[in-house]
Amino acid sequence: MSTASSSPRRSVRTAKPPTQRDDLDRLGYTYSLRVAALQRRLKAPSVASPKMTLGPAAIIGTLPPGSSFASNGEITPKSPAFSSFRSPDPVDLPLPIRRKKSVLSLRLGKKDELKLPREFLTEFWVVLSAEVGDIGWTLAVRTFLGMLKKGTKTATGANMREITTLYATFTSCLPQAGMGSSPKVAHQRHFLTLLYNSLPTSTHFSNADENDRDLLFRLRAEIQSLLHGPGSPITAMSPTGAEFSPQLVAQGIAAKAGHGLFPTSPVSPTSTINPMTPTSPITSTPSRRANRPASDAGSVRRKPVPMWTGNGEGLDNLVEAAGLIWDISQDALEQDAEELDRFVLEKLYLDQLKRDLSFISRQPGGARRSRHIDLSKELGDLMSGFPELAIPTSPAAFGQQQETFFTPPRPAAVFARLSRRAEALGSRRAIELVDHCRKIWGVEKRDAKERAIEMLVRQWDGAVGTAEEIPLGRKLAGAVADLSAILEPDEDIPHPLEELQNCLFKHLNKAVDDIFPVTKDLAQPLPPSVVTLFQAAPSLLLQSPRAVEMFDALADELRGQAVAEYVTASMELMGDGHSQEIGASTGESGRDAVVEGFERVAAWMEDEIAGVEQTWPRGGPLDPAAIIASKQLPLFLAEMQVLETAVGLADIFVLFDATHRLLQAWERLCPGLSDFDADTFFEPHVYAWLRDTEATETHQWVARTIRMDEWLPEGEGRHSQSVVDLFEFIRNATTVIHKLPLREYKRAIYMVDLARTASAALEQYAGTVSGLFLAEIAPAKAANDAVQSNGKWLSKGKYAYGKLDAKIEAQIDSRRRLHDAFMVSPATLVKLTNLGAAGSFIDDLAHALEAEQTARVLSAGITALPGRQVFSVQVVRGQGLLTRSSKPADAFVAILDGPVRLFKSRTVLGTEDPTWMQAFEVSAATAKPLEVVIFDRQLVGKHERLGDATLMLDPAHFSSEAEREVVLPLTPRGRITLRISNVGRERHDVAYHLNSSLRVLERTANDMQLALIDRMADHLRILLSPNTVATVVKPVKARKLVALSGADIDASLVPVLDYLDENLATINATCAPAMRETLILALWERLVDILLGLLIPPLSDRPASSGLSPIEADVVFKWLQALKAFFAAGIPAATLQAGVYRDMLLVGQARDLPTPALRERAATAVRASSGGAPIRHIPTAVAMGGRARTDADNARVAELLLRILRMRVLDDDFLPSQLAALTRARAC
Repeated sequence: MSTASSSPRRSVRTAKPPTQRDDLDRLGYTYSLRVAALQRRLKAPSVASPKMTLGPAAIIGTLPPGSSFASNGEITPKSPAFSSFRSPDPVDLPLPIRRKKSVLSLRLGKKDELKLPREFLTEFWVVLSAEVGDIGWTLAVRTFLGMLKKGTKTATGANMREITTLYATFTSCLPQAGMGSSPKVAHQRHFLTLLYNSLPTSTHFSNADENDRDLLFRLRAEIQSLLHGPGSPITAMSPTGAEFSPQLVAQGIAAKAGHGLFPTSPVSPTSTINPMTPTSPITSTPSRRANRPASDAGSVRRKPVPMWTGNGEGLDNLVEAAGLIWDISQDALEQDAEELDRFVLEKLYLDQLKRDLSFISRQPGGARRSRHIDLSKELGDLMSGFPELAIPTSPAAFGQQQETFFTPPRPAAVFARLSRRAEALGSRRAIELVDHCRKIWGVEKRDAKERAIEMLVRQWDGAVGTAEEIPLGRKLAGAVADLSAILEPDEDIPHPLEELQNCLFKHLNKAVDDIFPVTKDLAQPLPPSVVTLFQAAPSLLLQSPRAVEMFDALADELRGQAVAEYVTASMELMGDGHSQEIGASTGESGRDAVVEGFERVAAWMEDEIAGVEQTWPRGGPLDPAAIIASKQLPLFLAEMQVLETAVGLADIFVLFDATHRLLQAWERLCPGLSDFDADTFFEPHVYAWLRDTEATETHQWVARTIRMDEWLPEGEGRHSQSVVDLFEFIRNATTVIHKLPLREYKRAIYMVDLARTASAALEQYAGTVSGLFLAEIAPAKAANDAVQSNGKWLSKGKYAYGKLDAKIEAQIDSRRRLHDAFMVSPATLVKLTNLGAAGSFIDDLAHALEAEQTARVLSAGITALPGRQVFSVQVVRGQGLLTRSSKPADAFVAILDGPVRLFKSRTVLGTEDPTWMQAFEVSAATAKPLEVVIFDRQLVGKHERLGDATLMLDPAHFSSEAEREVVLPLTPRGRITLRISNVGRERHDVAYHLNSSLRVLERTANDMQLALIDRMADHLRILLSPNTVATVVKPVKARKLVALSGADIDASLVPVLDYLDENLATINATCAPAMRETLILALWERLVDILLGLLIPPLSDRPASSGLSPIEADVVFKWLQALKAFFAAGIPAATLQAGVYRDMLLVGQARDLPTPALRERAATAVRASSGGAPIRHIPTAVAMGGRARTDADNARVAELLLRILRMRVLDDDFLPSQLAALTRARAC
């Protein structure tokens, strides 16, 4: 605090308890104190400036704890405000009083030197050469232009882009005054004036940006400093011309501020004053302040002008009046007054005057002209009292209206509060302060405001609907807000505002009448400025009793119109739909007529509500969109009750979506009023559509895709188009559910149902493709072929007519099969590939059906049927299946659940030990008995029943292991092996249904693969028959050859290799790599199994013939090695040497064992198969894996050894007993 502030002074008032203040009080005190301080400063100008800290209009001071002016929150609008009455740290403001020596020192450093543009100089030389003058001028120009070498430099290197260098160089070319030549200073002045005027007209500044305009301003300011500074041509010609005239300078500044721009050229050099003194922004960076000469106006320092009158005489009267008006304590007032003393208030006031003048000049039609005159006079007075303020200032500094240091953000409201408090105080000084605030803040008197509002109301009313409506509306809203701010709380509405209210309701009534486009020819929207005007004074125009009554009347009228409008539109848009039943007729677009009518009504309502929402604002006292929705939507929903009967039409989903959008609009406009559940209402329709899709659409999907398929391999997967089309149909159905506006839980339920439908479609597709596949690999023979017809008759009747000679029948059948060798076709393989591709596409389908998200949503509910397990039952093989005539049967298996047949296998022809390897699925909650029956297929009459057994499927048996192999003895004879695995519980989710369809696809593909391999094996079995072996060794037995050579073995395999080569080429060209390898391996295993059948008989408890001789067995093993070399070209050798190949090696070693040793090892293998000690002393055990065999491997070894023992002579019941033991071990 300064010395003056520490002197004793009389108290302004005694301290009073703080009272609650609001934002207007805070703003009023802050800005009225500034005005009071400014008036004191303007009355006592001195010869020195105080230390300056200029900046933005910030409020100074901080509020002490408990102060009545302490803010309870953020002030809105944000404005400078005293926050305390304790003096804070000095606040630096961006406009310091210290000014630069000239505008050239605004930017320091060599990189930012002020230079003329090169392009400008090129044009200026032309202008200069064309300028007409006396002899001295002409000689000077000629000499000067002759000195230029590079356009902007002289021969000595002087840079003409620098104004001072350019000016000095031209001056050196001027001749002495004489006959026909003016004085040198006249030419200097003419040169500078020409340069000044040429700058703004050059092409360089034609499309100037902000930087270019600033450069232009600085360049012209530099030229003016040369024209009017010390030693300038004007000073030399007329010393009085450089004298300072504050009034003229003020007029020039006012002109510049009023027009927002500067004249394009300086005044004549003969003038005594230059009114266009360029101005420049003054930076506040302390580091840029340079030492200035004593002549610089900014270097003059003066003593501070305190806010008090002198030692012990107290504060200034106006400052004291501000404290009295706002009930501020003396100490706080002194602190804030001292803080204001740190600022150059006259400079801040000058900036505000410039801004106000610039803003008023932009008002249309010369509005507030008297205000402009008053501000211009005030500006002149300010310049007279403070001549040092006449410094260059950029026009951009006051080109826009900004928040000022002396005018509050809400001047009318703040002034009204100030006036009332000053009148209550009754002090002359307070009234004087109010007058000063009115003048500086630009607040008009109430009668002037009311007259202005009356005129603006008439102008705005006539301009409604034109381009002038919005500007006039904003202007009127501002005037209304100003007037309402100065009204007393209990004051009646003034006459101008009452006229405005009547005018607003007139337009409001007209807009309400024109809302509905169906009953009106032309709908007129609500004038956009009406809302702005209502919100300008909401307490007077919106919340007054008269306004509330008028709004209620409009709302009632609108409700009645909304009901009438709906009835009219519904009758017109529905047509005959009101009297029809859903599904009875078709509309114009091909959909159901009733549903189509409701869709039109819903679309009309959507457009109507959306149009009203766009035109009418929300949240006001009249909300037409909410009123229309609250009256029309209940009527629409009531009419839709005719759709309660579900019809399963997909057409209704469009109405579902439209209804959901209407309900969303209702909830948005009228929260909490709607209790209609669209999901529940349309749920029967969705379920009906799902049922129809599963029952009807899936058949059409499959039939359509297969009918259009050409069965050509495409793409990397080598599948055909039908599988792609099928999944496209499924995805389209998924899209229908996705588009429905459903809640998450409902969507999850529907997705599960749709997954079940997709699973049914895939299973149907698999069955249809499998049927086509089987028909292709076993085509029907032509009926008109006598030979084939006879062969077919003999084949079909071989059991019905058993009197034919078996040898003749076998020969005929062999010839037929050789003639009809099966060749694999690409179309056949594509069908097999399609099922594999369908399995790979299920992952994408699971993603489309949101499997994971659905499982998460339904996890809280019951998704698994309690205790119900799903089992996969695979029919592996049969043993000892002979007919009544002891011949191998054409066997197939049927599995029954009571009267229901669950499964029927394929038929394996003429085999005592058939292998099926087919599976099916069955579910069981408790132990379920299944009947297993094996039949011998009969082409005429009933099938012969070979045997049956009962399988007890009990979920409890699978608690410890997921898979078991069961051997069931048949009654009366034979055995069957089943492999049963626990798939898991039945669940109601997407993954379960898709996994179920995946297993069906895999089983069907395996069955098709087995059928294909069986079909090829039929021909290979003929080529590799015992007769073929006998033919190969016949020369050796006839002693024509000592031994068979490799060429003989290769020659015997030529038909086999040719057949394989042709079919494998088709497989390689048609199938994908994975499918190709699977088929080739399956074919290899079947070939090895055929060779194994040549060496040993099938498993049985009866003796068999001795089999092949050693030389014949050697041929079989050589065939094995030759075929392995053939297959090794595409399959790794390690893969080929696994499985059945190891059995061949074991048989080769065990065939030569003595009978006692073979019996011992067979018994050991049978015991090991039941969980006993592992098999030992078998050389191949290490070679085939180097580890103990599992029980299944032991059983396989035991079976091979028992098959070998059938060819040995045994006197006891060893073979039946061991076979029975092996059967019991497998059944465990």
